[in-house]
Amino acid sequence: MSGEAARLFSAWRVAAWVGVAGVLGSFCWFTAFTLERAAYVRALGQVEVIFTLTAAILFFRERLSLREIAGAVLIAAGVVGLVILR
Repeated sequence: MSGEAARLFSAWRVAAWVGVAGVLGSFCWFTAFTLERAAYVRALGQVEVIFTLTAAILFFRERLSLREIAGAVLIAAGVVGLVILR
């Protein structure tokens, strides 16, 4: 068994929770797609990028480029526009 696989199996308790979170996330996505139009669900899902950038700033102390900030603003504006003009 390779070193990475051995470390994965030795940390199975943590890995199991990551797997459970992934399954629950997929379940929620598919449920949302059945309840609402797919375009709206995907648009709202783009907010995940903003959460990722926020985590990068707060937890990892990364600095964002002007392009990343502009992208986050465009995503937020698109979602707000979609909700308002719906």
